[in-house]
Amino acid sequence: MAESVSDAVTDVSDDAIITVKYLSHLGTILHSPSKDVILSIFTNVLKDNPSFYSAFIGTDKNYAYIVINLDSISDVRRKNNALKQDRWLVIERSADSDGMKQYDYFYDADFNLRKKIQRKAFYAPTLRPWYKNAKRGSVFRSEPYLFLPEEVTGITYSTVVPTDKGKVVVGVDFTLSHFNKLLQENNVSDGSHNFLYLPSGELVASSEPSFGQLPLPPSKPLVLTPEEQKLIDDTRILRVSNKDNWAPIDFTISGRPAGLIPDLLYMVSQSTGLEFDFFNGVGSKGLRNAYSNGVLDILTAVPDVPTNQNLGAFSQPLFKSPFAIAVADNQNYESLQDLNGKRLALLSNWSIISLIKEKYPLIDIVTYSHVDQALRAVSKGEVDAFIDAQAVLSYVSEQFMINDLSYHTLKIENNLTLSLVLPPEKKALLNIINRAIASLTPLQKQYLQQKWLGSNAEVNRTGVVPYVELIDFAADEAYQNQLIEMNSDDDDFFYYVRDVRRGGHDQIFLLR
Repeated sequence: MAESVSDAVTDVSDDAIITVKYLSHLGTILHSPSKDVILSIFTNVLKDNPSFYSAFIGTDKNYAYIVINLDSISDVRRKNNALKQDRWLVIERSADSDGMKQYDYFYDADFNLRKKIQRKAFYAPTLRPWYKNAKRGSVFRSEPYLFLPEEVTGITYSTVVPTDKGKVVVGVDFTLSHFNKLLQENNVSDGSHNFLYLPSGELVASSEPSFGQLPLPPSKPLVLTPEEQKLIDDTRILRVSNKDNWAPIDFTISGRPAGLIPDLLYMVSQSTGLEFDFFNGVGSKGLRNAYSNGVLDILTAVPDVPTNQNLGAFSQPLFKSPFAIAVADNQNYESLQDLNGKRLALLSNWSIISLIKEKYPLIDIVTYSHVDQALRAVSKGEVDAFIDAQAVLSYVSEQFMINDLSYHTLKIENNLTLSLVLPPEKKALLNIINRAIASLTPLQKQYLQQKWLGSNAEVNRTGVVPYVELIDFAADEAYQNQLIEMNSDDDDFFYYVRDVRRGGHDQIFLLR
Protein backbone atom coordinates (compact mmCIF):
# COMPACT_ATOMS: atom_id res chain seq x y z
CA MET A 1 0.00 0.00 0.00
CA ALA A 2 2.83 2.42 0.88
CA GLU A 3 4.46 1.93 -2.51
CA SER A 4 1.14 2.36 -4.35
CA VAL A 5 0.59 5.76 -2.70
CA SER A 6 4.17 6.74 -3.46
CA ASP A 7 3.70 5.64 -7.07
CA ALA A 8 0.57 7.78 -7.33
CA VAL A 9 2.47 10.85 -6.17
CA THR A 10 5.38 10.06 -8.48
CA ASP A 11 3.02 9.56 -11.42
CA VAL A 12 1.60 13.05 -10.92
CA SER A 13 5.10 14.51 -11.00
CA ASP A 14 6.01 12.42 -14.05
CA ASP A 15 2.88 13.62 -15.88
CA ALA A 16 3.92 17.21 -15.21
CA ILE A 17 7.47 16.64 -16.45
CA ILE A 18 6.33 14.87 -19.61
CA THR A 19 3.75 17.58 -20.34
CA VAL A 20 6.20 20.44 -19.83
CA LYS A 21 8.76 18.78 -22.11
CA TYR A 22 6.04 18.28 -24.71
CA LEU A 23 5.04 21.93 -24.53
CA SER A 24 8.67 23.04 -24.84
CA HIS A 25 8.91 21.28 -28.21
CA LEU A 26 6.00 23.35 -29.53
CA GLY A 27 8.11 26.50 -29.59
CA THR A 28 7.23 27.55 -33.13
CA ILE A 29 3.51 26.93 -32.58
CA LEU A 30 3.51 28.79 -29.27
CA HIS A 31 4.99 31.82 -31.04
CA SER A 32 1.96 31.86 -33.32
CA PRO A 33 0.36 35.31 -33.51
CA SER A 34 -3.00 33.61 -32.98
CA LYS A 35 -3.74 33.25 -29.28
CA ASP A 36 -6.50 30.82 -30.26
CA VAL A 37 -3.79 28.31 -31.13
CA ILE A 38 -2.18 28.63 -27.71
CA LEU A 39 -5.57 28.45 -26.00
CA SER A 40 -6.40 25.25 -27.90
CA ILE A 41 -3.09 23.60 -26.97
CA PHE A 42 -3.28 24.54 -23.30
CA THR A 43 -6.94 23.57 -22.83
CA ASN A 44 -6.31 20.19 -24.48
CA VAL A 45 -3.41 19.62 -22.10
CA LEU A 46 -5.59 20.54 -19.11
CA LYS A 47 -8.43 18.31 -20.31
CA ASP A 48 -6.04 15.38 -20.64
CA ASN A 49 -4.57 16.12 -17.19
CA PRO A 50 -7.47 17.22 -14.93
CA SER A 51 -5.16 17.33 -11.89
CA PHE A 52 -3.30 20.31 -13.42
CA TYR A 53 -4.43 23.72 -12.21
CA SER A 54 -3.06 25.74 -15.13
CA ALA A 55 -0.70 25.86 -18.10
CA PHE A 56 1.25 28.95 -19.13
CA ILE A 57 3.94 30.57 -21.24
CA GLY A 58 6.14 33.51 -20.17
CA THR A 59 8.78 35.54 -22.01
CA ASP A 60 11.70 37.82 -21.18
CA LYS A 61 9.49 40.79 -22.19
CA ASN A 62 7.36 40.09 -19.08
CA TYR A 63 4.57 38.73 -21.24
CA ALA A 64 2.59 35.82 -19.81
CA TYR A 65 -0.37 33.82 -21.13
CA ILE A 66 -2.01 31.58 -18.55
CA VAL A 67 -4.97 29.21 -18.88
CA ILE A 68 -6.62 28.08 -15.61
CA ASN A 69 -8.82 25.00 -15.39
CA LEU A 70 -11.80 26.22 -13.37
CA ASP A 71 -12.83 22.60 -12.71
CA SER A 72 -9.47 21.71 -11.12
CA ILE A 73 -10.33 22.35 -7.43
CA SER A 74 -13.55 22.95 -5.54
CA ASP A 75 -13.15 26.64 -4.69
CA VAL A 76 -11.22 27.83 -7.74
CA ARG A 77 -14.25 29.70 -9.12
CA ARG A 78 -14.72 31.60 -5.87
CA LYS A 79 -11.01 32.48 -5.75
CA ASN A 80 -11.21 33.87 -9.30
CA ASN A 81 -14.68 35.48 -9.08
CA ALA A 82 -15.91 33.12 -11.81
CA LEU A 83 -19.44 31.86 -12.37
CA LYS A 84 -20.64 28.26 -12.46
CA GLN A 85 -20.94 28.30 -16.25
CA ASP A 86 -17.32 29.48 -16.67
CA ARG A 87 -14.98 26.64 -17.71
CA TRP A 88 -11.70 28.42 -18.46
CA LEU A 89 -9.99 31.55 -17.19
CA VAL A 90 -7.33 33.05 -19.45
CA ILE A 91 -4.98 35.58 -17.84
CA GLU A 92 -2.82 37.66 -20.16
CA ARG A 93 -0.11 39.86 -18.66
CA SER A 94 2.08 42.32 -20.52
CA ALA A 95 4.36 45.28 -19.85
CA ASP A 96 4.34 48.71 -21.47
CA SER A 97 5.40 52.26 -20.62
CA ASP A 98 2.58 52.47 -18.06
CA GLY A 99 3.71 49.35 -16.22
CA MET A 100 2.26 45.85 -16.03
CA LYS A 101 -1.26 45.26 -17.33
CA GLN A 102 -3.48 42.22 -16.98
CA TYR A 103 -6.55 41.06 -18.88
CA ASP A 104 -8.81 38.30 -17.55
CA TYR A 105 -11.02 36.40 -20.01
CA PHE A 106 -13.80 34.08 -18.79
CA TYR A 107 -14.85 31.35 -21.27
CA ASP A 108 -17.53 28.68 -21.08
CA ALA A 109 -16.98 25.05 -22.18
CA ASP A 110 -17.65 26.02 -25.83
CA PHE A 111 -15.12 28.87 -25.64
CA ASN A 112 -17.73 31.58 -25.73
CA LEU A 113 -16.32 34.70 -24.04
CA ARG A 114 -18.58 35.77 -21.18
CA LYS A 115 -16.51 38.59 -19.69
CA LYS A 116 -13.24 40.45 -20.15
CA ILE A 117 -11.78 42.68 -17.46
CA GLN A 118 -8.61 44.77 -17.28
CA ARG A 119 -6.59 45.41 -14.14
CA LYS A 120 -3.05 46.22 -13.09
CA ALA A 121 -0.90 43.10 -13.03
CA PHE A 122 0.30 41.83 -9.66
CA TYR A 123 3.85 40.92 -10.62
CA ALA A 124 6.37 40.63 -13.42
CA PRO A 125 6.63 36.99 -14.58
CA THR A 126 10.42 37.22 -14.96
CA LEU A 127 10.75 37.67 -11.18
CA ARG A 128 9.16 34.32 -10.40
CA PRO A 129 11.38 31.30 -9.59
CA TRP A 130 9.67 29.23 -12.30
CA TYR A 131 11.06 31.69 -14.85
CA LYS A 132 14.42 32.54 -13.32
CA ASN A 133 15.37 28.91 -12.59
CA ALA A 134 14.03 27.31 -15.76
CA LYS A 135 16.74 25.82 -18.01
CA ARG A 136 16.71 24.31 -21.45
CA GLY A 137 16.70 20.51 -21.46
CA SER A 138 15.57 20.03 -17.84
CA VAL A 139 12.42 20.62 -15.80
CA PHE A 140 12.46 22.88 -12.75
CA ARG A 141 10.08 22.26 -9.85
CA SER A 142 9.40 25.15 -7.49
CA GLU A 143 8.86 24.96 -3.76
CA PRO A 144 5.33 25.79 -2.58
CA TYR A 145 4.35 29.44 -3.03
CA LEU A 146 1.29 31.66 -3.30
CA PHE A 147 -0.23 31.98 -6.77
CA LEU A 148 -1.42 35.53 -7.45
CA PRO A 149 -3.95 37.00 -7.74
CA GLU A 150 -5.94 33.87 -6.84
CA GLU A 151 -4.18 33.40 -3.47
CA VAL A 152 -3.96 29.65 -4.07
CA THR A 153 -0.83 27.81 -2.90
CA GLY A 154 0.86 25.42 -5.26
CA ILE A 155 3.90 24.11 -7.12
CA THR A 156 5.10 24.90 -10.64
CA TYR A 157 6.97 22.74 -13.17
CA SER A 158 8.70 24.70 -15.94
CA THR A 159 11.32 24.55 -18.67
CA VAL A 160 12.79 26.74 -21.42
CA VAL A 161 11.47 26.59 -24.98
CA PRO A 162 14.29 26.16 -27.54
CA THR A 163 14.12 29.41 -29.49
CA ASP A 164 16.30 32.29 -30.69
CA LYS A 165 13.70 34.88 -29.58
CA GLY A 166 14.92 35.38 -26.02
CA LYS A 167 14.10 33.29 -22.98
CA VAL A 168 10.65 31.73 -23.31
CA VAL A 169 9.38 29.48 -20.50
CA VAL A 170 6.43 27.07 -20.46
CA GLY A 171 5.02 25.27 -17.45
CA VAL A 172 2.12 23.76 -15.56
CA ASP A 173 0.85 24.38 -12.04
CA PHE A 174 -0.52 22.09 -9.33
CA THR A 175 -2.34 23.28 -6.24
CA LEU A 176 -1.30 21.83 -2.89
CA SER A 177 -4.94 20.94 -2.28
CA HIS A 178 -4.62 18.39 -5.09
CA PHE A 179 -1.73 16.65 -3.32
CA ASN A 180 -3.54 16.86 0.02
CA LYS A 181 -6.59 15.19 -1.51
CA LEU A 182 -4.43 12.49 -3.09
CA LEU A 183 -2.81 11.65 0.24
CA GLN A 184 -6.15 11.71 2.07
CA GLU A 185 -7.78 9.35 -0.44
CA ASN A 186 -4.92 6.88 -0.09
CA ASN A 187 -4.69 6.85 3.72
CA VAL A 188 -4.38 3.29 5.08
CA SER A 189 -6.44 3.78 8.25
CA ASP A 190 -7.56 6.38 10.78
CA GLY A 191 -4.31 5.86 12.68
CA SER A 192 -1.99 6.38 9.72
CA HIS A 193 -0.70 9.60 8.18
CA ASN A 194 0.69 10.42 4.74
CA PHE A 195 3.16 13.26 4.21
CA LEU A 196 4.95 14.73 1.22
CA TYR A 197 7.88 16.79 2.49
CA LEU A 198 11.26 18.29 1.77
CA PRO A 199 14.46 16.88 3.35
CA SER A 200 14.39 19.77 5.84
CA GLY A 201 11.06 18.51 7.17
CA GLU A 202 8.97 21.27 5.59
CA LEU A 203 5.62 19.92 4.45
CA VAL A 204 4.50 20.07 0.85
CA ALA A 205 1.25 18.16 1.40
CA SER A 206 -0.38 16.02 4.06
CA SER A 207 -3.37 13.78 4.72
CA GLU A 208 -3.92 15.85 7.87
CA PRO A 209 -6.32 18.85 7.93
CA SER A 210 -4.78 21.84 6.18
CA PHE A 211 -3.52 24.94 7.93
CA GLY A 212 -6.18 27.56 8.58
CA GLN A 213 -5.93 31.11 9.87
CA LEU A 214 -7.17 31.36 13.46
CA PRO A 215 -9.78 34.09 13.98
CA LEU A 216 -8.18 37.40 14.88
CA PRO A 217 -9.48 39.56 17.73
CA PRO A 218 -11.86 42.21 16.38
CA SER A 219 -10.32 45.50 15.30
CA LYS A 220 -11.56 48.91 16.31
CA PRO A 221 -12.26 50.98 13.14
CA LEU A 222 -9.71 53.74 12.73
CA VAL A 223 -11.19 57.24 12.67
CA LEU A 224 -10.29 58.67 9.27
CA THR A 225 -10.43 62.16 7.82
CA PRO A 226 -12.36 62.58 4.54
CA GLU A 227 -9.02 62.92 2.75
CA GLU A 228 -7.71 59.68 4.28
CA GLN A 229 -10.91 57.80 3.43
CA LYS A 230 -10.70 58.96 -0.19
CA LEU A 231 -7.04 57.89 -0.34
CA ILE A 232 -7.97 54.40 0.88
CA ASP A 233 -10.90 54.18 -1.54
CA ASP A 234 -8.61 55.15 -4.43
CA THR A 235 -5.81 52.75 -3.44
CA ARG A 236 -5.68 49.40 -5.22
CA ILE A 237 -4.69 46.26 -3.35
CA LEU A 238 -1.21 46.77 -1.85
CA ARG A 239 1.36 44.11 -2.71
CA VAL A 240 3.38 43.08 0.32
CA SER A 241 6.55 41.01 0.66
CA ASN A 242 6.36 37.73 2.57
CA LYS A 243 9.52 35.85 3.58
CA ASP A 244 9.49 32.08 3.17
CA ASN A 245 11.25 30.98 6.33
CA TRP A 246 11.75 33.50 9.13
CA ALA A 247 9.38 32.13 11.76
CA PRO A 248 7.75 33.42 13.87
CA ILE A 249 8.20 36.93 12.42
CA ASP A 250 7.38 36.50 8.74
CA PHE A 251 7.21 33.07 7.05
CA THR A 252 5.01 30.65 5.14
CA ILE A 253 3.25 27.40 5.94
CA SER A 254 3.04 25.38 2.72
CA GLY A 255 3.19 28.63 0.75
CA ARG A 256 0.60 30.52 2.83
CA PRO A 257 1.64 33.67 4.78
CA ALA A 258 2.03 33.20 8.54
CA GLY A 259 3.68 34.95 11.46
CA LEU A 260 3.65 38.12 13.52
CA ILE A 261 3.79 40.60 10.63
CA PRO A 262 1.15 38.98 8.38
CA ASP A 263 -1.22 38.82 11.38
CA LEU A 264 -0.48 42.44 12.24
CA LEU A 265 -1.24 43.53 8.67
CA TYR A 266 -4.50 41.56 8.70
CA MET A 267 -5.43 43.65 11.77
CA VAL A 268 -4.44 46.87 9.97
CA SER A 269 -6.63 45.82 7.05
CA GLN A 270 -9.60 45.27 9.36
CA SER A 271 -9.28 48.69 11.01
CA THR A 272 -8.55 50.78 7.89
CA GLY A 273 -10.10 49.02 4.88
CA LEU A 274 -6.72 48.80 3.15
CA GLU A 275 -6.26 45.51 1.30
CA PHE A 276 -3.01 43.55 1.18
CA ASP A 277 -1.85 40.75 -1.11
CA PHE A 278 1.25 38.83 -0.05
CA PHE A 279 4.00 37.91 -2.51
CA ASN A 280 6.38 35.04 -1.67
CA GLY A 281 8.42 32.22 -3.17
CA VAL A 282 11.28 34.35 -4.52
CA GLY A 283 13.65 34.58 -1.52
CA SER A 284 14.84 37.71 0.29
CA LYS A 285 16.88 38.99 -2.64
CA GLY A 286 13.96 38.47 -5.01
CA LEU A 287 11.65 40.41 -2.68
CA ARG A 288 14.09 43.33 -2.57
CA ASN A 289 14.34 43.30 -6.37
CA ALA A 290 10.54 43.18 -6.73
CA TYR A 291 10.24 46.20 -4.43
CA SER A 292 12.97 48.11 -6.27
CA ASN A 293 11.23 47.41 -9.59
CA GLY A 294 7.89 48.69 -8.32
CA VAL A 295 6.26 45.25 -8.28
CA LEU A 296 5.82 45.40 -4.49
CA ASP A 297 4.39 48.32 -2.55
CA ILE A 298 5.60 47.29 0.91
CA LEU A 299 8.70 45.52 2.21
CA THR A 300 8.15 43.84 5.55
CA ALA A 301 10.54 42.93 8.37
CA VAL A 302 13.23 45.40 7.29
CA PRO A 303 15.99 46.00 9.86
CA ASP A 304 16.27 49.69 10.70
CA VAL A 305 20.01 50.09 10.02
CA PRO A 306 21.94 52.76 8.07
CA THR A 307 22.48 50.53 5.01
CA ASN A 308 18.71 50.23 4.53
CA GLN A 309 17.75 53.91 4.82
CA ASN A 310 17.74 54.44 1.04
CA LEU A 311 14.91 51.91 0.60
CA GLY A 312 12.16 54.39 1.43
CA ALA A 313 10.03 55.58 4.34
CA PHE A 314 10.11 53.42 7.49
CA SER A 315 7.07 52.66 9.59
CA GLN A 316 7.10 52.78 13.35
CA PRO A 317 8.88 49.69 14.74
CA LEU A 318 6.87 46.46 14.51
CA PHE A 319 9.29 44.30 16.46
CA LYS A 320 12.22 44.99 18.77
CA SER A 321 14.51 42.35 20.22
CA PRO A 322 18.06 41.97 21.46
CA PHE A 323 20.20 39.67 19.37
CA ALA A 324 20.68 36.16 20.72
CA ILE A 325 23.14 33.42 19.92
CA ALA A 326 22.68 29.68 19.43
CA VAL A 327 25.61 27.52 20.52
CA ALA A 328 26.39 23.98 21.51
CA ASP A 329 25.62 23.32 25.18
CA ASN A 330 29.27 23.48 26.24
CA GLN A 331 30.03 26.86 24.62
CA ASN A 332 29.52 30.38 25.93
CA TYR A 333 30.14 33.50 23.86
CA GLU A 334 29.13 36.79 25.48
CA SER A 335 30.00 39.24 22.69
CA LEU A 336 31.03 39.33 19.05
CA GLN A 337 34.61 39.88 20.20
CA ASP A 338 34.54 36.35 21.62
CA LEU A 339 33.83 34.98 18.13
CA ASN A 340 37.11 36.16 16.58
CA GLY A 341 38.63 33.17 14.80
CA LYS A 342 35.32 31.28 14.97
CA ARG A 343 32.81 30.30 12.27
CA LEU A 344 29.59 32.32 12.65
CA ALA A 345 26.38 31.43 10.82
CA LEU A 346 24.15 34.25 9.56
CA LEU A 347 21.18 34.36 7.22
CA SER A 348 22.18 35.28 3.68
CA ASN A 349 21.30 38.81 2.51
CA TRP A 350 21.18 40.06 6.11
CA SER A 351 22.08 43.74 6.36
CA ILE A 352 24.19 43.16 9.50
CA ILE A 353 26.68 41.00 7.58
CA SER A 354 28.59 44.00 6.24
CA LEU A 355 28.59 45.64 9.69
CA ILE A 356 30.06 42.55 11.35
CA LYS A 357 32.66 42.08 8.61
CA GLU A 358 33.74 45.70 9.00
CA LYS A 359 34.05 45.68 12.79
CA TYR A 360 35.13 42.05 13.30
CA PRO A 361 37.17 40.94 10.27
CA LEU A 362 38.56 37.90 12.14
CA ILE A 363 35.12 36.26 12.33
CA ASP A 364 34.57 33.69 9.58
CA ILE A 365 30.99 34.27 8.40
CA VAL A 366 29.07 31.39 6.81
CA THR A 367 25.65 32.21 5.33
CA TYR A 368 22.53 30.04 5.11
CA SER A 369 19.18 30.65 3.43
CA HIS A 370 17.07 28.98 6.15
CA VAL A 371 17.14 29.35 9.95
CA ASP A 372 16.80 25.59 10.47
CA GLN A 373 19.81 24.99 8.21
CA ALA A 374 21.94 27.33 10.32
CA LEU A 375 20.75 25.75 13.58
CA ARG A 376 21.53 22.24 12.29
CA ALA A 377 24.99 23.45 11.24
CA VAL A 378 25.63 24.53 14.84
CA SER A 379 24.25 21.22 16.12
CA LYS A 380 26.59 19.25 13.82
CA GLY A 381 29.64 21.36 14.71
CA GLU A 382 29.99 22.75 11.19
CA VAL A 383 29.89 26.29 12.62
CA ASP A 384 30.45 27.58 16.14
CA ALA A 385 27.39 29.81 16.55
CA PHE A 386 24.37 31.38 14.88
CA ILE A 387 22.95 34.85 15.60
CA ASP A 388 19.32 35.94 15.23
CA ALA A 389 16.49 37.27 17.36
CA GLN A 390 15.76 35.25 20.51
CA ALA A 391 12.18 34.61 19.37
CA VAL A 392 13.40 33.22 16.05
CA LEU A 393 15.96 30.90 17.62
CA SER A 394 13.61 29.44 20.21
CA TYR A 395 10.63 29.12 17.84
CA VAL A 396 12.46 27.47 14.93
CA SER A 397 14.47 25.09 17.13
CA GLU A 398 11.18 23.90 18.64
CA GLN A 399 9.45 23.82 15.26
CA PHE A 400 12.15 21.63 13.67
CA MET A 401 12.86 19.64 16.85
CA ILE A 402 16.51 20.75 17.23
CA ASN A 403 16.96 20.17 20.95
CA ASP A 404 20.71 20.05 21.65
CA LEU A 405 21.52 23.79 21.56
CA SER A 406 21.43 26.57 24.13
CA TYR A 407 20.52 30.22 23.58
CA HIS A 408 21.40 33.45 25.35
CA THR A 409 21.42 37.18 24.67
CA LEU A 410 24.51 38.51 22.92
CA LYS A 411 26.09 41.86 23.80
CA ILE A 412 25.78 43.94 20.61
CA GLU A 413 25.62 47.72 20.35
CA ASN A 414 22.14 47.79 18.83
CA ASN A 415 18.98 45.73 19.13
CA LEU A 416 17.19 44.24 16.16
CA THR A 417 14.43 46.67 15.12
CA LEU A 418 12.08 45.74 12.25
CA SER A 419 9.77 48.02 10.29
CA LEU A 420 7.71 48.18 7.13
CA VAL A 421 9.19 50.20 4.25
CA LEU A 422 7.13 52.03 1.62
CA PRO A 423 8.24 54.24 -1.29
CA PRO A 424 8.44 57.94 -0.30
CA GLU A 425 5.45 58.79 -2.54
CA LYS A 426 3.27 56.53 -0.36
CA LYS A 427 4.04 58.46 2.81
CA ALA A 428 0.35 59.37 3.30
CA LEU A 429 -0.59 55.67 3.28
CA LEU A 430 2.24 54.95 5.69
CA ASN A 431 0.84 57.54 8.09
CA ILE A 432 -2.50 55.71 8.12
CA ILE A 433 -0.76 52.35 8.66
CA ASN A 434 1.28 53.82 11.53
CA ARG A 435 -1.85 55.12 13.21
CA ALA A 436 -3.53 51.74 12.82
CA ILE A 437 -0.56 49.97 14.40
CA ALA A 438 -0.52 52.44 17.28
CA SER A 439 -4.27 51.87 17.77
CA LEU A 440 -4.08 48.09 18.25
CA THR A 441 -6.21 47.07 21.20
CA PRO A 442 -4.72 45.41 24.30
CA LEU A 443 -6.47 42.18 23.25
CA GLN A 444 -4.83 42.30 19.81
CA LYS A 445 -1.38 42.93 21.30
CA GLN A 446 -1.88 40.06 23.74
CA TYR A 447 -2.96 37.79 20.88
CA LEU A 448 0.20 38.56 18.86
CA GLN A 449 2.46 38.18 21.88
CA GLN A 450 1.01 34.88 23.03
CA LYS A 451 0.71 33.37 19.57
CA TRP A 452 4.14 34.25 18.24
CA LEU A 453 6.53 35.76 20.79
CA GLY A 454 5.75 34.65 24.34
CA SER A 455 7.88 32.12 26.20
CA ASN A 456 4.85 29.85 26.18
CA ALA A 457 3.98 30.54 22.53
CA GLU A 458 2.29 27.58 20.91
CA VAL A 459 4.73 26.60 18.18
CA ASN A 460 2.77 25.83 15.05
CA ARG A 461 4.23 22.71 13.47
CA THR A 462 1.56 22.60 10.78
CA GLY A 463 4.20 23.32 8.13
CA VAL A 464 6.70 20.71 9.40
CA VAL A 465 6.49 16.94 9.78
CA PRO A 466 5.61 16.08 13.40
CA TYR A 467 8.31 13.43 13.94
CA VAL A 468 12.06 14.14 13.97
CA GLU A 469 12.70 10.57 12.78
CA LEU A 470 11.26 11.50 9.39
CA ILE A 471 13.91 14.18 8.89
CA ASP A 472 16.61 11.70 9.93
CA PHE A 473 15.29 8.99 7.58
CA ALA A 474 15.13 11.43 4.67
CA ALA A 475 18.86 12.13 5.15
CA ASP A 476 19.89 8.45 5.24
CA GLU A 477 19.03 6.07 2.38
CA ALA A 478 19.61 3.09 4.69
CA TYR A 479 16.23 3.83 6.31
CA GLN A 480 14.27 4.30 3.11
CA ASN A 481 12.06 1.90 1.10
CA GLN A 482 11.39 -0.39 4.04
CA LEU A 483 8.99 -0.67 6.97
CA ILE A 484 10.70 0.46 10.18
CA GLU A 485 9.28 -0.30 13.61
CA MET A 486 10.13 1.94 16.56
CA ASN A 487 8.93 2.06 20.16
CA SER A 488 8.19 5.22 22.15
CA ASP A 489 6.48 5.35 25.55
CA ASP A 490 5.40 1.72 25.12
CA ASP A 491 3.71 2.52 21.81
CA ASP A 492 4.82 0.95 18.53
CA PHE A 493 5.26 3.21 15.52
CA PHE A 494 5.79 2.10 11.93
CA TYR A 495 7.44 4.30 9.32
CA TYR A 496 7.88 3.91 5.60
CA VAL A 497 9.90 6.63 3.84
CA ARG A 498 10.45 6.71 0.12
CA ASP A 499 12.21 9.21 -2.10
CA VAL A 500 9.88 10.24 -4.90
CA ARG A 501 12.39 12.36 -6.75
CA ARG A 502 12.64 12.15 -10.47
CA GLY A 503 15.07 14.24 -12.44
CA GLY A 504 16.60 16.05 -9.47
CA HIS A 505 13.44 17.02 -7.61
CA ASP A 506 13.88 17.23 -3.87
CA GLN A 507 10.71 15.86 -2.35
CA ILE A 508 10.41 12.88 -0.04
CA PHE A 509 7.31 10.79 0.40
CA LEU A 510 6.31 9.22 3.71
CA LEU A 511 3.68 6.77 4.78
CA ARG A 512 3.40 6.30 8.54
